[in-house]
Amino acid sequence: MEAQPAIAGLFDERLGRRPYATDILQYGVRMMAPAVARRRRYIQANPPHLRAWSLFDIDRPGGGLAWEDRDLPMPSWVCVNRTNEHAHLSYGIEVPVLLGDYNGLDRPIRYLAALETAMRVKLGADPGYSGLITKNPHRSDVYRVLWGHRLYALGDLQGYLGNLSKYRLPANEDPLHYGLGRNVGTFHALREFAYRAIRDYWGEHGGFVHFLASLHTWGQEFTGNEHTPPLDYREVHYIAKSVARWTWARFTPAGFSKWQRSAGRKGGQASGQSRRAETAERDALIVSRVLAGEAQRAVARDLDLSERAVRHILARVRHEAISDNSPLRPNSPSRLA
Repeated sequence: MEAQPAIAGLFDERLGRRPYATDILQYGVRMMAPAVARRRRYIQANPPHLRAWSLFDIDRPGGGLAWEDRDLPMPSWVCVNRTNEHAHLSYGIEVPVLLGDYNGLDRPIRYLAALETAMRVKLGADPGYSGLITKNPHRSDVYRVLWGHRLYALGDLQGYLGNLSKYRLPANEDPLHYGLGRNVGTFHALREFAYRAIRDYWGEHGGFVHFLASLHTWGQEFTGNEHTPPLDYREVHYIAKSVARWTWARFTPAGFSKWQRSAGRKGGQASGQSRRAETAERDALIVSRVLAGEAQRAVARDLDLSERAVRHILARVRHEAISDNSPLRPNSPSRLA
């Protein structure tokens, strides 16, 4: 079948610099130049830091028409196995979603994760499919390929799915352990680890590089233990880089030391100093997470505090910030209210 030039051309443009590809999945995949990867039967359609195509694996005969059976829009492309009629469906995202640049927040990822979960349920697609590798739509000699005519805005897809509330997780709940839920879960776990690990790299030569390397290693171990299948190491790298940059820019030795002095000035016994330092560190963590946009309820739950205690801490910090006594003076003190 003749390919639609617009979608086929976008498929090529959106490939990563070194996509994974293979002809035989049992032999594993390896990175290749795009021109070589496009000739393989299986290919990595999405770059590791970007969601340009939402991919679904339909493991049943007639899978190529699952979208029509479930009153969903026509995919951007469909690849059907000629032997068993199983299929991969792909919906092109009009404005691709960054998976690695969270800027301290994960709301766009959670929205996309909710959409993909709802689509997966409605299509009856395999929840264990990671979307890393897909049937190559350029191989019409191997698969029956149907090319669509358009990309979709996320809002367009939601129009076919209705209310996403039962698929959209609140900020204080653990994400799903498949699909984009793995990205969200890894981001949150890595962020918590970074808040505490960063002090080990202050003042060290090449501190940021070593800090980033430690986050990458820790993130790989986390997703390897928590997710089946785990995230690809390049996806972990982009998440780790985003978390490392955000944390390194906002958690500084000077700020932390000044905070400790203001919270635990003038000594007392060593045990008292230690408790004050721990309290100062806890308060700094609360402030940073709230300024990053997290709900106070979620912060309280994670730190085993009452919401009232968190509100009290934030009120005190806001007062100190307005008085210019706090090392964590926010740009907008009302965010702490």
